[in-house]
Amino acid sequence: MAATTSETTVVTAATTASEAIIMAAASPETTVVTAATTASKAVIMTATTATSEAVIMTAASSASEAVIMAAATSASEAIIVTAPTSASEAIIMTATASEAVIMTATASETTVVTAPTSASEAVIVTAATSEATRRIGVGH
Repeated sequence: MAATTSETTVVTAATTASEAIIMAAASPETTVVTAATTASKAVIMTATTATSEAVIMTAASSASEAVIMAAATSASEAIIVTAPTSASEAIIMTATASEAVIMTATASETTVVTAPTSASEAVIVTAATSEATRRIGVGH
């Protein structure tokens, strides 16, 4: 989610698959999405105070898979960040009202979004700090 000047969204990856993953937005939003105690359980979907915004953080049944879907501050924008089971592959899909851009990142590309390499690692790791990280609302 593209953060506004009043938002300081932080996504913290858990050190183990059973630990919580917390996504918190600053005032005037108090959205907290917490992962279940086990990696195979579903997490909580929480909508923000703005009707045009929503955050869905879903932990897949396998600890090596995860999907974060975030609706941007603009209702016509959406960001899907998918971490596949293969650590060398990732897909960033940025959809606006008039376009849908799909980028497939490999291990040799700077825009790579790598999936966890083991069951105990974090759900999503973003390597492109200035591009992919910005698109999922981290680093603002």
